[in-house]
Amino acid sequence: MVTYNSASVLPGLLDTLPAGLEGTEQYEVIIVDNDSHDQSVDLALAHPIGARVIRTGGNAGYAAAINAATATIDPSADLLVLNPDIRPQRLHQQP
Repeated sequence: MVTYNSASVLPGLLDTLPAGLEGTEQYEVIIVDNDSHDQSVDLALAHPIGARVIRTGGNAGYAAAINAATATIDPSADLLVLNPDIRPQRLHQQP
């Protein structure tokens, strides 16, 4: 997910991820921060979900931030891009 001054909504998303990812065997939460001036990074790092934070060092933009995360994962991995203001109900259905 991409953050930019998202501290007011980010904890809500992070709190819903365990239930939303129920049934998913393996996942990694990556947050790319576009130089937030609030507590977005601190909140992400302190959250028990164990998110990995990539700091862009500036406001690189939404697509560039997604590309920054994509460059760090296995090319064969599935990628789910989330905005910090959503609340997933369930992201994976068991067959």
